[in-house]
Amino acid sequence: MEHVFRDTVSKLRVTQFSSINKLTRAVLSPGITDQLLSFSPIQYPLSRDGYFAYLHPCEVDKTVLKNKDSYRRLWAGGSMELYSPMQFDKDYSCVETIKRTRRTSTGVFLTLERNILDRLNQFPLLKETRLLAYTNSKPTISDVNPLSHLEVEKSQLIDTIEFNEENIIKYSILSSNPHRVHWDKKYCVDMEGYKNMIVPGPYILQLTANIIESYIGCKLTNIKYRNINFIYPNTQLNLHCNHTLKTFWLSNKGNPELIYFTLNIND
Repeated sequence: MEHVFRDTVSKLRVTQFSSINKLTRAVLSPGITDQLLSFSPIQYPLSRDGYFAYLHPCEVDKTVLKNKDSYRRLWAGGSMELYSPMQFDKDYSCVETIKRTRRTSTGVFLTLERNILDRLNQFPLLKETRLLAYTNSKPTISDVNPLSHLEVEKSQLIDTIEFNEENIIKYSILSSNPHRVHWDKKYCVDMEGYKNMIVPGPYILQLTANIIESYIGCKLTNIKYRNINFIYPNTQLNLHCNHTLKTFWLSNKGNPELIYFTLNIND
């Protein structure tokens, strides 16, 4: 199943993103994650949770998740590879393909592939994969720690960050993300079992990538990332990197063993 979205990587939206997050980057050309603010399938109907109905596994495979309203959606991870630089405010096509579904004991993983193409010559500029998780389990904190003892021991602290409620809502508006878990507290608590709204996965990725690019002094072109735990507003997070400057992670400032997010730079 294929969907095509036409859009630009808007310099205005990226400038607003930088302003909201007090980033000092010079907005000269799009970074690898700036396209997350564009190519939203806003024309499609929404499910009860406010997210796009066509992306639910039951719409792809009629044999799974028949009671779709009982499942939480999570942005579990993905990858991006930039083949050629993009330009601001130029028309591009985003071709999205639902590649596969995989069942687990508590739900389903849905893998999407997105390719951003130059509309004139159909030349591929960027390839992205997204892994979405649909689960009927209650929200719990995972103690999974994919980092080695040596990585943690020799890590460098880059920055301490936190996401506040206002910026979470602003990011959801800026990126045309209507998922209710990012703006409707009552829905989060009453329907999905969270204690508050949670930070959008793309927001975690885009802000972290921008800080990393400033730290290493160059643009990212090939990355893989993973969201291990959801993040509530005003959680203080430490951004660390290993000694090779290839692995980065967000951990709880007060509990370094609690890992929320990892990003790896691929060669």
